[in-house]
Amino acid sequence: MRVSCLLLSAGLFGSALASAERAIDERSPELQRRQTTATPAPAVAANYTIDSLWTTLWNQTQFFAFSNPSIGFYPIDANHSALSSTANSTKNTPLQVGVQVLDHREFQLMSGTGGGITDAASIVMADVKANASDTYWEMINLAFNPSAEWKAKGGAGFNSVRVPLGACDFGFQPYTYDDTFDGSTDLNLTLFNVDRAPKIWQLLQDIISVQPELKTYYAAWSPPAWMKGRKDGNTFGGEIQPQFEDVYTTYLVRSMQDISKKGIPITRLSLGNEPFYEPNNYPGTGISNEQQARMGAALRSKLDAAGLQDTRILVLDHNWDLYKNPIEVFDLDNESFDGVAWHCYGGEPGNQEFFNDAYPGREVVMDECTRVTQFGAEPWENLRQNVKDLAILSTQYGSSAILVWNAILKSDSDGFTTPHLDRVCTNCLAPFLVYDNVTETQTLDSQNEESKPPSKKHKRAVPLGSRMPVDEAKQELLPRQDTTTPASTEIYAPYYKRTSDFATLGHLGAAIQPSGSSEDWGRRIGVNTTEDSLLGNARLLVQAFRRDNHDAAGNSLFSLVILQRNDHFLTGNYEDMEVHINFRNTVAVLKGLGVGAYTLSWVAPKHN
Repeated sequence: MRVSCLLLSAGLFGSALASAERAIDERSPELQRRQTTATPAPAVAANYTIDSLWTTLWNQTQFFAFSNPSIGFYPIDANHSALSSTANSTKNTPLQVGVQVLDHREFQLMSGTGGGITDAASIVMADVKANASDTYWEMINLAFNPSAEWKAKGGAGFNSVRVPLGACDFGFQPYTYDDTFDGSTDLNLTLFNVDRAPKIWQLLQDIISVQPELKTYYAAWSPPAWMKGRKDGNTFGGEIQPQFEDVYTTYLVRSMQDISKKGIPITRLSLGNEPFYEPNNYPGTGISNEQQARMGAALRSKLDAAGLQDTRILVLDHNWDLYKNPIEVFDLDNESFDGVAWHCYGGEPGNQEFFNDAYPGREVVMDECTRVTQFGAEPWENLRQNVKDLAILSTQYGSSAILVWNAILKSDSDGFTTPHLDRVCTNCLAPFLVYDNVTETQTLDSQNEESKPPSKKHKRAVPLGSRMPVDEAKQELLPRQDTTTPASTEIYAPYYKRTSDFATLGHLGAAIQPSGSSEDWGRRIGVNTTEDSLLGNARLLVQAFRRDNHDAAGNSLFSLVILQRNDHFLTGNYEDMEVHINFRNTVAVLKGLGVGAYTLSWVAPKHN
């Protein structure tokens, strides 16, 4: 393989390379020390300058690392060319790809990034808080603090959380806020109590202390079993009986009211999680399109009457392959619902476009997606998949917010994550993975004993039900890297690790979060590349955003999220490329762009 010269216009834009002739250890000093060669400055002044760059390389030798590359945009001439087609690599030249920013094309305003605050996340974090308080606050600040100070430390600035109303698949036991235990009904909700999940509310209150603009997405996995006509307390699967539809919508409004009393915001609500899947191993509920339309109208009326007019109701909360269902619900009632929430476990991001075409201008969010810790997927395969599907394609098809599933989980040395119910995903990923050594008492292991296989040698990853399928041919378990010899001190800490989930959300957040003196979120703008015609085989994927009122002069901040995946289809051959960015008849050239994810930004007037 040809090893290209690693140059940027004024310094290093490094990448780890793999050689066909020899295997290279990803953590070797050779790959972590890249030579810097300065390119002579052009005689003409740059029109604009890329002065912000966030980098995550495929092997994490750089993990969401910030630099100022000072790469100029120069007028297109004989020395600065914009590419109209991709130039494949030769013996002496790298692959060259063109990018054109079409900033006159404007699309949706972005609203945030984040993850799920489940029972599991809150239980893990309560344990961290009790045993390592400094680490607890460090994790919360790295995840949610929007300040420049914490962003400079590699913080992601999340502003959104998804919260189950009652139990989901991640926790120690199933429950709802109105369980009767003897099978009787409770039509007046006299037993109703949201404090069955006290750790969730405490964690959210701590998050709000560093992120006061928090947005919340709520959904119940199941109503109380008696609303399904069951007397055994079982909340796994089943449907809401028609005679209990009214009390169920009251149950949801009561949840919002009582949570609001704790100082926690109420911004978005779904009728139920994944209404077209009835699991037999964790709480879940089937809700037909017709039933969603009926209950949506009742819910809207009750929220308004309760003073929660600003709470938006989202339909579906399920997978891309179910794209017909939100359209059918809106056809039945397009007044009560505000938009649609998507999950990533079936279908393709492009399926979002069917709803956008049918009901343009409605809110579109991606509020659940998870990958797995094992089978060699973490970090690069997961980062590659999530940046493509979430940060680039889901936003391309209208999503204004991107949330992954659990924000925090605990991980053992084999990559098995807890806590969770029995027979659900045992190796799900999260932006933060907390290690066993968070406390010598190992309280989480002892609490989750019933959910663990009988011995490590018999452990195998369990499929996610409606979530991620498991390839039986990939059952080799991958040990977690020893934290005493970390690949990067930026991602490994004594008690936790930031993962590809964190990097994915960090890269998108760096392109859309308010910047400078502005409170404006980014707006997606037009962009294309010379690789677009290759569709799924494109070696470079790009999404573009603009944030207005960035400085006192009223300039805007333009950003690109870039996925460089010239990895020869995950065959171990990681090849650099050269990228020519065309912006308003000027061009910036990125040389030696390694395989990985990037976010870069420059300041320019809003309009040419």
